[in-house]
Amino acid sequence: EVVNRRIALLGHGVAPCAGLQKGRIVDLPATISAIRAAIRRAGRAAGVEIATVVASLSGDHLRGENRSATVTIESGEILPADVQAVRTAARGEVPPDRVLLHHLPRTYRVDGQAGVRQPVGMAAATLAVESHLVTGARPVVENLLRALHRSDLEAEEVVAAAIATAHAVLADEEWLAGTLVADIGGGTTDVAVAWDGSIGHTAVLPVGGDHVTNDLSIGLRISRSEAEALKLQRAVARTSLVPASDYVTLRAVGDPLPREVPRRVVMEIVEPRVREMLELVRRELEVAAVDGVPVAKSVVLTGGAAQLPGLVELAREILGLPVRLGTPRRLPGDWPAALDQPYYSTAVGLLWYAARRRLGPEADAAHVAQSPVAQALSRLARWVRERAKS
Repeated sequence: EVVNRRIALLGHGVAPCAGLQKGRIVDLPATISAIRAAIRRAGRAAGVEIATVVASLSGDHLRGENRSATVTIESGEILPADVQAVRTAARGEVPPDRVLLHHLPRTYRVDGQAGVRQPVGMAAATLAVESHLVTGARPVVENLLRALHRSDLEAEEVVAAAIATAHAVLADEEWLAGTLVADIGGGTTDVAVAWDGSIGHTAVLPVGGDHVTNDLSIGLRISRSEAEALKLQRAVARTSLVPASDYVTLRAVGDPLPREVPRRVVMEIVEPRVREMLELVRRELEVAAVDGVPVAKSVVLTGGAAQLPGLVELAREILGLPVRLGTPRRLPGDWPAALDQPYYSTAVGLLWYAARRRLGPEADAAHVAQSPVAQALSRLARWVRERAKS
């Protein structure tokens, strides 16, 4: 809840979900069941009934792009309407098969002067804006809204997971200096790059911790459940970290007898996939560069799969930058130690994102409710509700 313009944690709820695959809903009833269970537990812990949510969305259907636009200032002084006009021009037309989730103005230019953050009231002949936009595939967004509606919840906002995560793990100086955040989940790795105080690049990489599990299952001929346990309990990022004398006991599918396998054999399966993941992150550093100049000066790894021992050190070697493991910034209130884990970065980031949107110097609740992105999402949610009734 918000008290004296500060957000405080009242409670949280967690439930396993078997209905998602790489950020997309593949089993609607299973997803609805998981949402209801998590909301019920959170509401019970907080002592409140939950009716509205801020939800996150991931998946390779998300697209981030940078756009710019310029308008002429007729009155000679920049008015709020001029700011809205240049933002509308930068937004442009959103294709009918896409939904605009974020329109993030990065910086304004007043008569060619760059780096302006608050242009209203300034004398000017022209006003330009550079923005980062994130869109999602309409069917994927609709399915999320449908799952929430059938869980008796209203989506106040849908946030790209990478953006939510950045709000949870980045310190103020990292927002300014230039930092890449990589949230390594099960099916995907969500990437956001922030510099000069705002996000200017986002991407979703089609690889995550589940790919390591799958590789182990296939390579060692073991069940996925055993492969997942092996990954969590015995895997590291580098084969060289494992003594040659170490062995693991495995049971192949269909074979009742256990077998001893050198632990290094396991790592020879894990390390190539981890290196591939980090190489994809390195490419995003290059893509985010402005005029060929890198903008990220450091990297934060977070998410459940980021806790693999040795991953941070291997990332420093491959990326050539300072790298740290990111955990969620604590909110005021009764903060459970369980939420200090990288696994919860996105969920906690949703709270920080909502707080920044409502309580920051540039926004209040009325402004958020009236924003074009919020209006479009509200219209889509109404359409989903009406379809559900028919």
